[in-house]
Amino acid sequence: MELDKYVKKVDLSDEEMCLFNIVNKSIIKMDKKWIVDNQVDDSLDDQNKQILNDYGFIGDNNQIAMNRMIKEYNNDSKTFIISIELTRNCFLNCTYCYENGMRSRVVISKNVMDQIVTYVKNVFNKKEVTLFKMSFIGGEPLLAKKEFFYIYNQLVYLCHKYSIEHRAIINTNGILIENNFFNKVKNMDVCITLTNKEDHDKNRPYANSQGSYDAIVKKMLHCKQSFKRDDIRLFIRFNTNGENYNHFDEFLKELKNMNIDIFQVDPMYTDEYEQNSFRNTLSKKDFLTWKSTTSIDQLINNGFSIPYTTQNYLKPCKGYIRDNCKIFYDGTLGICDTYDFNKRKLSLKDVNDGKTDVNNFFEAFKSWSPLTDLQCNQCPLILICGGKYFCRENCQFEGFDIDSFLGTFIKYYSQGKGSFFPNMV
Repeated sequence: MELDKYVKKVDLSDEEMCLFNIVNKSIIKMDKKWIVDNQVDDSLDDQNKQILNDYGFIGDNNQIAMNRMIKEYNNDSKTFIISIELTRNCFLNCTYCYENGMRSRVVISKNVMDQIVTYVKNVFNKKEVTLFKMSFIGGEPLLAKKEFFYIYNQLVYLCHKYSIEHRAIINTNGILIENNFFNKVKNMDVCITLTNKEDHDKNRPYANSQGSYDAIVKKMLHCKQSFKRDDIRLFIRFNTNGENYNHFDEFLKELKNMNIDIFQVDPMYTDEYEQNSFRNTLSKKDFLTWKSTTSIDQLINNGFSIPYTTQNYLKPCKGYIRDNCKIFYDGTLGICDTYDFNKRKLSLKDVNDGKTDVNNFFEAFKSWSPLTDLQCNQCPLILICGGKYFCRENCQFEGFDIDSFLGTFIKYYSQGKGSFFPNMV
């Protein structure tokens, strides 16, 4: 009997391995002696052979499920997502910022914000939307609080009018957060970038080179009551590099001692950009291994849950979903947050005036499917990575190292700590 092609083998030790069914997420741990290459040893007892069959490790049930998912794949979604760039202004001088060299004091205009409201209303009218997500970015978006509330309140009003659930996301450095701000919003994710003090002050200083760590922590503590609300979720992004990853554990201990309700701590790789002098001495490969092993140990030891999952990703990334877009401060459009500012050509006004359409203009993205890509559709890992997107290099899944993560998950699940992986159990 041969293992199904959608089954991945992961070494746990010299004697043990786990089999992971990529389609239905079943995991089984067994002695290596029973699997030679991809063949199940004939001497394995009938009961265990039946278990392998029942959970799709052998047989053709996986292909049947895969064919169903292929048939159901499409670029439409009832979740509608837009990103709004409120300003390109920022008072920090981060060494690795992708906007270095492009920063200015410009702020989104009332005319552009009115165009956004029109566009969102048009989408609400043309298709069924059950969840609307509005993401606010900069620069530092809280330097444009007046503009934020102008557009936020109108979009929330539209959601109430059309009986659509809404969620806001704000990516902020944290220095300008206030309880008074949170008192005026509902259902918000707050994303703040923070690392250990020495690294943070080196890489995320003010324009005068003074460190910003203390000011951010002070504001987080000041807003502690707001972060206790069920509808406000605080996300901490740890921008990882070769100098700070060994300080992650002490950083987590500092966060824990602050006694702030933190929904998630997520280590992310710090990318390099041509215009910056910053260089990351930690390779992407080593980062993904560390993120999938040591960082998980440290997160669990400090009481934080692990958000990663091997769930089915055979669905479009948000930028490839029809109608989703990023709106720059000047009213021009991209498909998502990673879209190059210098490549923007389409204007929201032309879309609203009916001269063109977001989905037609970005047809190469909005109609793309990994199932039509010759490399993707032959790869069983497509169900984990979701396919090759324009923002990825060398077809590398950037969430975590799959083998290392599965080994770590099995370790904690065997210890009765599966609850630390809420998206896996």
